[in-house]
Amino acid sequence: MVEIMRDAEISSHIIYAYVKTGRMVTEENIQFLSEEDIDEWNHFINESEKFEGDFNNLIENALCELSTDISCPDLPKEALELLFDIYKFHPILVERCRDTFVSNIMIDTVRNGIMAILAEIKDVTGRFDLDGSDLINCVFSPNKPILETGMYSLGDINEQKGVHYIFLGFILAIRNQFFHRDIYLKNPYLVLQYLSYSKRTGKLRRSFLKTSISVDTIKKVILGWKISQKTDHDVKHAKTLIRQSNRSRKSRCYVMDKGYDSEEIHTLIREEIKADSIVPLRERKRKRINGKYRKQLNKDFDKIKYNRRNIVETIISVVKRKFGETLRARKVRNQVKEVKVKLIVYNINKKVIQLLWIKLRISTEPIFL
Repeated sequence: MVEIMRDAEISSHIIYAYVKTGRMVTEENIQFLSEEDIDEWNHFINESEKFEGDFNNLIENALCELSTDISCPDLPKEALELLFDIYKFHPILVERCRDTFVSNIMIDTVRNGIMAILAEIKDVTGRFDLDGSDLINCVFSPNKPILETGMYSLGDINEQKGVHYIFLGFILAIRNQFFHRDIYLKNPYLVLQYLSYSKRTGKLRRSFLKTSISVDTIKKVILGWKISQKTDHDVKHAKTLIRQSNRSRKSRCYVMDKGYDSEEIHTLIREEIKADSIVPLRERKRKRINGKYRKQLNKDFDKIKYNRRNIVETIISVVKRKFGETLRARKVRNQVKEVKVKLIVYNINKKVIQLLWIKLRISTEPIFL
């Protein structure tokens, strides 16, 4: 702020009074200030006018006082423990910062907290090649974030922008200050305010891969898949899955849940693939049903065939239980490969079990000696 005021060629007397009081008195806001505030402002204006030396040194000395004179009466260890625990920080910050805070080593507390946050962001995203503002701009970018807020997946890009700016400010205003300047920090309340910038870390989640699969409900094998980094709508995946399934097996009927309710999907299946489609209609505020095939389904819906869709949920559950529901890869490209491998291994495993079962049924030789 002082640099901006200097660039704007504001009087050094006003800059000095601003640094000493922390406020700016103008004709517009003077009516909202108390007499004590105005007297304090005038006191430092008069003090600066009487100064006969270099104003730059005067202002720098005032800034130096401001950075060092941020202490408060020493608190006992028990009080510091209670104060830290009240904030309910992320477990990573508790592990890295609590001991130094309780030991009243405040500057190390801030530095440890900053390093812990950056290390966690790098570990979660795999971007060990970046640091500082470059890391934040890459990870939290509203255009294509690696770490996103819950609301961002619902289309609220403004919240993602806000988180991006919060973490960018955390780096530029806090990290750079405490890493590149010799600052004496003694105020525990100020330290907790700095650490509070990172409380949002625990509410962020990594951008998930969306995986959709098509399944042969008779042989119980996976026929196709579509994987995307964004949480795309189900309808966007449907066309790829339908055509993949049709190349693998000519099905007479395609059964999908209501997330795929779209006249466009029905038209693709019935007119291009020449098969039946069963998709329950989504509940909408308006009662009118549009589309030729959607109207037909509304009148004549085969619940028995639709129940075959439960097999898909069973297969998804089997894949997660057998091969894990988390991904170990860091890069998106490798994550996609990992998902594909799991789906392929499921099919191989299914085929091996079938062959073993057939062999057990037709073999007349004993298995165990």
